Amino acid sequence: MRKTAAAALVGVAVAVACGAPAALGATIGVTTAADAVAVDGAGSLREAITAANLDTAAPGAGECAAGAGADRIVLGPGLFALARAGAGEDLNATGDLDVRGPLTISGAGADRTAIDARGLDRVLWVGPGAALALEDLTVTGGAAPAGGAPGADGAGGGGVLSVGEL
Repeated sequence: MRKTAAAALVGVAVAVACGAPAALGATIGVTTAADAVAVDGAGSLREAITAANLDTAAPGAGECAAGAGADRIVLGPGLFALARAGAGEDLNATGDLDVRGPLTISGAGADRTAIDARGLDRVLWVGPGAALALEDLTVTGGAAPAGGAPGADGAGGGGVLSVGEL
């Protein structure tokens, strides 16, 4: 009886120590270097970030899969140049790429994958409560808009402005 009770307590202790499994998130592939938001059968980096932010798939076949918690976006080799002008909005529609949740963006190597803002805006904005990890890629061509208080548009952070965790 004592061995059974002891074994049961060890099992409970292991279960408590391990806790519930963490949400691993989704892996979201990007299939075009174009900075597009369209039902065109291809998934852009901007669409992938929106899918991760909202945990919702982009509509249409061939578009980005839904995010699911702490997501990973995978970029192949190439130049991912931002083209949707419009600084000062934080919903990922124009300008910089706006991250609003836990996200990792992985490239194919810093010398093979680049995200270029082409001077339109910052490259990335990491919002409050969000977390971003960048792996094996180059961030370039960002410009912070003029004016503003620290942490607001116009502050530092031409490459990445993070009011979350970077």
